[in-house]
Amino acid sequence: MNSGEHLPFSASVSIPSFLRIFDHTTNSYKFLFLSSLLDRIEQTFFDQIQFSIEEVVLGMLQRAWYPHTFFKLSFGKSDQIANTLTRFSVSKAEDVHCIDTRELARYVPYRLLTPFFSRELLRIPDSKKNGAIVQLAEASFGTKNPALYCFSGDSMILNHHWLVYIRENIALIRAFVNWNFLLYLQKQNPSTPNLQAKLSPPLERQTLTAQSRYYRHVLTTTRLICPYTQKPIDAKRFALDHFLPWSFVAHDQLWNLLPVDPQINSSKSNKLPELDHHLLPFIDLQLTALRSYKANPGKETFKNIAEGYILDLKLSEEELLQESSFTIKMKDTIKPLWALAVHQGFEIGI
Repeated sequence: MNSGEHLPFSASVSIPSFLRIFDHTTNSYKFLFLSSLLDRIEQTFFDQIQFSIEEVVLGMLQRAWYPHTFFKLSFGKSDQIANTLTRFSVSKAEDVHCIDTRELARYVPYRLLTPFFSRELLRIPDSKKNGAIVQLAEASFGTKNPALYCFSGDSMILNHHWLVYIRENIALIRAFVNWNFLLYLQKQNPSTPNLQAKLSPPLERQTLTAQSRYYRHVLTTTRLICPYTQKPIDAKRFALDHFLPWSFVAHDQLWNLLPVDPQINSSKSNKLPELDHHLLPFIDLQLTALRSYKANPGKETFKNIAEGYILDLKLSEEELLQESSFTIKMKDTIKPLWALAVHQGFEIGI
């Protein structure tokens, strides 16, 4: 399944209407709102049908907090999610409860249901559409095309048939929402790498055991110079640093990792290095390590070590160890990413 157009048919609810929920979307609200509603439905084990609009909107902000705070993703020029999180100085996802949600709740709970009443809403002025949708949603519950939910004061009441459908197809519906949100974010962040890994927190960060083992093996036979301090790296006491911050690239590929003094790693945090001072020394360290491992391999084959470089830097195995080609490809890969990270607001700090 790609865009979700093949969600299972149902005789009880209108899947075509549901599939049009994200048509002509110009901001992130619908994706985040529907994802938050699905969160609440799952958290109550598909046993609750009434949810306050405020709690679902707060869930929107919680979902947006991670990609906004860690990766500084754009949600769109007219989107107020990022501005809201910044304005209220939200330092962790749980703190969104301090935010006034009234402005964000003005439209999205109602306009999400527009595809269920496309014909009925054609001639209704925009200022009166929310009220019309409230009435249409309530009336639809007794028809063959019920809306996803109707309204009761400041709450939403999920339609029973939709609750059953969601329970039976939750994984496919999640995939439909996530895929469409990813497509939307790709348009807003066209050059951002590894976007799909930046939408929600990983259950746990991957360990760097294999990468540490690689550099530890290299350092048993080869002297590596730290690009930041210009001092030899201690083979018995080093930490691995992401040259471009993990919070920007969201991966642990060897071509972006280097051994450094633990204090340097801690102070650098998620800041960017000064390219004028550190890029060429970093490239030199990378090439020296690769050549050393090629001449004196450890338990991991050189082919496996080289794979990420070859695929990501678009090098042949022969070019990988040639100084000119390796330097050019590393520059061509790192410089645009560094510039994009600066544009997105990452601080230059070392």
